Amino acid sequence: MNLFGKKKGQDIAQLEETITQLKQENETLRERFKKTVEREKRALAERQQAHEEVKILKEKLEKASQKSEQRKREEHEQIEKRNVEKRIDAWNTNNTSSMLGTNSLSGVGLKRHTASKAKLFEILKELRSIRAERETLQTIYLQPKELPPKSLLTECPQLEKTVKNLAAQTGCAIFHDQNHIIHLLIIPPFTITHPTHQQSTKFNTNPLCKLFDPKTLILVVIAHAGHGFVMLATPNEVLSHKEVHSSVKSKHTKGGWSQRRFERLREEEIKHHTGKMRELIETILERKPAQIIVSGDKRILKELFDDQSVIYRKFDAIQGYVPEKILREILTTTIYTY
Repeated sequence: MNLFGKKKGQDIAQLEETITQLKQENETLRERFKKTVEREKRALAERQQAHEEVKILKEKLEKASQKSEQRKREEHEQIEKRNVEKRIDAWNTNNTSSMLGTNSLSGVGLKRHTASKAKLFEILKELRSIRAERETLQTIYLQPKELPPKSLLTECPQLEKTVKNLAAQTGCAIFHDQNHIIHLLIIPPFTITHPTHQQSTKFNTNPLCKLFDPKTLILVVIAHAGHGFVMLATPNEVLSHKEVHSSVKSKHTKGGWSQRRFERLREEEIKHHTGKMRELIETILERKPAQIIVSGDKRILKELFDDQSVIYRKFDAIQGYVPEKILREILTTTIYTY
C-alpha cells in the first residue's frame, strides 16, 4: 500500500496503460506528419514541374515570335532591296538624261524623292564610287540656315529658295558635278554640325554616314493635349518607349463666362499633362541625346524644350504609337535632283 491507500500494482498498471496510449498517439501523429511531408513534397514537385512546363512553353513562344519577326524582317528587306534597285535604276536614268541635256540649269525645277536609311546608303555607295579626271566634284555640307556659296547659286539659283525653306532645321548636303552629270541636294533627318566645302576628284560622303552612327542617341517626343509618346532610339533600333495619357477636355465652342471658365480648366489640365510628359522624359533619359525629334502641339513642345535645339517633324497619320514605324519615318531622308 502507498500513502494514499492504493496498491502499487494498480499504479504501475495505470502508468503502463497511459504510456501505451501515448505511444499510440505518438505513432498516429508521426504517421500524419509523414503523410503531410509527402504531400508537401508532391506539391513542391508538381509546382516545379509546372514551372518547368511554363518555362518550356515561354521558350517555344519566344522562338516562334523570333522566327515570325525574322520572316517579317526578311520580307521587309526583300521589299527594300527591290525598291532600292528600282530607285537606283531611276536615278541612273535621270543621270543619263542630264548627260544628254544642255549644261544650262536655269529654269529647271527640282525633283523630290524620299529614301529610307537603306536606300540612302545605296546612293551614297554609288556616289563614293565616282571618280573624275579633274577636280570637278563639289561636296558641300551646310549647317541650318546656311546658304550655298555664291558661285553655286549663280549657276543654280533655284537652290537658294529650296535650302532656305526646306533645310532650315537640319542643314543639307550638296553633291555637285561641274560637268552637270550629278546634281543632288540631300536633306538628312539629323542636324549637320560641321560645315564643309570640298572640291576634288571624288565626293565626300563620310559626314552623312556619321549622322547614322549606331551609338547616336535619339530622343523622340510626340506631344498632344491629353496624350503623348516618348521614345529613345538609335539609328539602328528602338531602345525604350512609353505613352502618356491624361484627361484633357475638348475645346469649347460657346462664348461668354462659361467658355472662359472652361478654357481656364482646360489650361490647367494641359499644364498637368505637360508636367507628366516632362517627368517621363526625365525618367527615360540616361544621358543627353545627340538629336531631339519632336512632333505635335507646338505650345506643349515649347514648354518642354524651350531652350534646346530640336527638329520638328510632321509624321504621317499613325493608328496608335508604333515605335518601329515612327523610327523608320524619322530616318527618312529627302533628296532633290536639280
